[in-house]
Amino acid sequence: MSISLAEETYCSINPEIRALNLDRVGKNLLVGTIGSEIYELSIEPASKCVENWRFLVRGNASLRKFRTTELRGIAIVPNTRVFVTVSEDSKLRLWDLDQRIQLQVVNLESKARVVEVDETNQQLVIGFTNGTVQLVNRLNGMIEFSRQEFETPVTVVRLSPDQSLLAAGSEGGIVKVYKFPSMRSAMLLKHSSAVTNLDLSLIHISEPTRPLYISYAVFCLKKKKKKK
Repeated sequence: MSISLAEETYCSINPEIRALNLDRVGKNLLVGTIGSEIYELSIEPASKCVENWRFLVRGNASLRKFRTTELRGIAIVPNTRVFVTVSEDSKLRLWDLDQRIQLQVVNLESKARVVEVDETNQQLVIGFTNGTVQLVNRLNGMIEFSRQEFETPVTVVRLSPDQSLLAAGSEGGIVKVYKFPSMRSAMLLKHSSAVTNLDLSLIHISEPTRPLYISYAVFCLKKKKKKK
């Protein structure tokens, strides 16, 4: 499936995509652009085609300063019609999909890049441009974990399907894996270039290291059995 927001149909003021999030059913895709626009696309799982789409909101970024305040992180809150965004404007925003309104704005301590929500809807994991990873309680706003883990911006955070592990990738090519929600370090992995994506099975794709080639790596986290 391939979608281009540059098509006139989408009426985007700047269609360069900066954030994507597909719900766990595989039907609703949220797309955030550098122009601070958020779209909801309805996907037909069988045909993998866009059935319909709608323009949700503009927010999070300054239209005059695309490159310094652009929308980077977006995540659907599981089992709800609510989603959360973070941006380089140092804001976390909560949105209502149906009413297309902003429910809440939270000031962050720094420019944010990525966000993930756990299955209980209580924990938010936020990655910042200064390399910090935070675990925040969504209900009371308390920061339960905060540490600068990387020397470069955090580019992706992902929870495992069973919610027992959290992986964070950085622009410097480092991937750290934590026990969740205790945030105890479990593993440190090194990639050859900037990590741009991590799927739920902890397979990730990095930025191309050479023109026309995609650099990727697969890591298996299972422990080897000791020989008797």
